[in-house]
Amino acid sequence: MLDYVKSFEFTSTIALLVYWTPLAICLGVYFVKIVRMYREDVEKRDSGKFYTPRLTVGAILWMLLLTVTPAVNLFALVFDCMADVFKWLGAFLEIPLVRERKE
Repeated sequence: MLDYVKSFEFTSTIALLVYWTPLAICLGVYFVKIVRMYREDVEKRDSGKFYTPRLTVGAILWMLLLTVTPAVNLFALVFDCMADVFKWLGAFLEIPLVRERKE
């Protein structure tokens, strides 16, 4: 059993499941969030009213730190990113099976 745990196949599988998969998902979700926050800030700035920007350098660095830190990216995946993933999946799967009747 100890030899199996020390083997390359076991450790690379654990690394793939525990670090690289959450890293890839968090990078994708945070990239979309950053783009969305940027667009919202540009729209609020152009409206002429006073606004407080949501997208800052600190916010981008915080998302990057959450993504690349081992074990922390698991918590970021579960508690921050999966809500957005489920929203996108729900919107994608909201396709009706029966089309509307044309009259």
